[in-house]
Amino acid sequence: MSRKKSRVAHHPPQTLTARDQCLRNQDLLQEILTFGARNPADLMSARRTLYSAALTSKVFSGCAVRILWRRLSHLLPLLRLLPTFRLEGGVYIVPGLVTEEEWAVVRRYAAYVRDIEFEPYPGGVSLHPSVYVLLAMRGRPLFPNLRRLALLTTDYVAEMLLCLSAGVKSLTLESVSGVWAQTFFDRLVSDGAHLSYLSFWNCDRSNPPLLNSITFQTLKVLELYGMGAGFTAAHLTEVASLPELQSFATDMAAWDNVEFTSFARQSLFQTLTELKIIAIPARLHRNISDLLSAVGARDMQSLSIGAVMGGRWEATTHSAAVFSAIMRCIGAPWATTLRHLNVLHIPGSHDDLAPLGQVTGLQSVSLTHVLHEPLSDARALSVIRALTNLRTLEIDGPGAEADVTFLRCLAEHCPALRTLRVAYTAAPPPALDAAAAAAPAPYHLLEELRFIPLGRGDTWNRTKITRLAQYFDHFFPALVAIRGEGHLWWEEVEQLVFECQDRRRRTS
Repeated sequence: MSRKKSRVAHHPPQTLTARDQCLRNQDLLQEILTFGARNPADLMSARRTLYSAALTSKVFSGCAVRILWRRLSHLLPLLRLLPTFRLEGGVYIVPGLVTEEEWAVVRRYAAYVRDIEFEPYPGGVSLHPSVYVLLAMRGRPLFPNLRRLALLTTDYVAEMLLCLSAGVKSLTLESVSGVWAQTFFDRLVSDGAHLSYLSFWNCDRSNPPLLNSITFQTLKVLELYGMGAGFTAAHLTEVASLPELQSFATDMAAWDNVEFTSFARQSLFQTLTELKIIAIPARLHRNISDLLSAVGARDMQSLSIGAVMGGRWEATTHSAAVFSAIMRCIGAPWATTLRHLNVLHIPGSHDDLAPLGQVTGLQSVSLTHVLHEPLSDARALSVIRALTNLRTLEIDGPGAEADVTFLRCLAEHCPALRTLRVAYTAAPPPALDAAAAAAPAPYHLLEELRFIPLGRGDTWNRTKITRLAQYFDHFFPALVAIRGEGHLWWEEVEQLVFECQDRRRRTS
C-alpha cells in the first residue's frame, strides 16, 4: 500500500496544473470565451463545454492554456496565479511575501503571452500601487516573449512601462500624450527593440515623439492619424526615407505646412508596397495629386484612398479632380504591380475610368460611393473587359447599377472573379433567349453574389425572380451564395438557382 501511495504526484496549492488554470482562472476563461460569447448565458454555456472537454481529454488542457494565454487585455489573469492576490475595498492587493515557487508559476505563464491590448479592468477596480512595485522588483521583462502592445488610453501607463521589452515588434498608441510616447520610445531604444509596426492615433501635439519613432529604422508598417500641428516637409522626408517601410497609412492631419514643390517627382517612399489615406475632402483636394506624384514606389501592390464618412466636398469638381488624379497615377507607374484598389467616397465619372483598364493585374477593386452611372455604360464595360485577373469586385453608389449586360460582360471576360457586390437595377430583366440558354457557355466559378439596396422603390414579382435565377445560373453555374441586403426576395432567387444546379447534377 505504501509503495502505491508513493507514486501519487501531489501539487502544492500554488503550483496549478494546466487543467487547473483552464478551469479555475475565471479571468483567463473570460479573456478567451468572450470572443465567441457576448452575453452571460452564452458565457456559461461555453464554460460548461470547456469544462467537459478538459475533463474528457488528457491532452486538451495543456494545449488550450498555452493558446488562451497568447492574448491578454490586462494583468489580472497573471496576478491571479499568486495565492495571496485578492480584492479588498475595490483595489487588488498582494499582501505578504511571494515565494520563489509562486513567482516561478507566474513566469511560466507570462512566457506564453504574445499580445496585450489594454482594456479597462472588469468592474472598474484597480491595482494598488504596491502591486506595481512588486512586479517591478522582480526584474524585466515581465513578458519575455511579448510581441505586440496596444495602449488605447492613458489609464494604463504603469502597466505599459512594466510590459515594454526588447522583444516588442508592434506598438499601437492612441490618445497618449507626447511625454508618455517619448518615454515609451526611450525605453524601447534603450532595450534595443526593433519595431516593425508602429501606429499613432491622436497621440501628440508636438513633433519629438514622431522624430523618436524614426529611430526605428526597422519599421515596415507606419500609421499616423490625428497628428498635431507642425508636420513639415522635413518630417515627411524622414518618414518616406525609412529603408524597410512597406506600408504607410495617414489622414494627412497637420500637413498644411508641407511644401510638395520641394520634392522631386517619384522621390518618396521608394520601398512602399501599400498606401492607405483616409482624410477630409479638403485635404485630399489640396494634397493627394502632389503626394501621389511624389511617391516613387516601383512595387506598389495595394492602394486605398478615401474621404472620411460625412465629409463634404466643396464642389463636385474637387472630388472629380481627386478621382482623376488617382486613376492617372495607377495607370502608369503601377500598371503591372497593383493588385488591390479601394476608393471611398470620392465621387467620380466613367470618363476617368480608362486608366484602370491598364492595370491588368488587379485582383480586387472596391469603389464605394464613387460611380453614379449605370455599369452597363460602354466606358465601364471597356475597363471590365481588361481586368481578367479580378477576383473581387465591389461597386456601391447611387445610380451605379448592374444589369444583365454587365453580368454577361463579367462572365465572359473575368474568369477569375469569385465575389461580386453591386446594386442591381430595378428594371425587370428580359426573358432569357432559348437559343442563348442552350448554347454552351464558359463554366464560370463565381461563388458569391451580394446585392446592395437601391435606395428607391423596387418592384418584385414571380416573373422577375424566375428570370433573375435563370440568368444567374446561366452566367455563374457554380454559385454557392446569393445575398441581398435589405430584401428577402433574394433568398427566393437563391433557392431557384440551387434547384437549377440540382437538376443539372441529376441529368449529368
